[in-house]
Amino acid sequence: MATESKEPRLMTLKEVVKEYGATLWFWRTRVWRKELPVLTAGNKQLLDRRDIEAFIEQNKHVAN
Repeated sequence: MATESKEPRLMTLKEVVKEYGATLWFWRTRVWRKELPVLTAGNKQLLDRRDIEAFIEQNKHVAN
């Protein structure tokens, strides 16, 4: 059986900013442009850590 991470899978936008950097507006824009899926629970928007990691990997490139 796989060990579970102690980190929460779902994160608020503010938690994403603290952990991954960039600005709140950067992450909000990614959600608004539908570049990142979001779970809406009441008035909170929650992002899945797996989706954030996948977004980062997909957008990496070598600078010229």
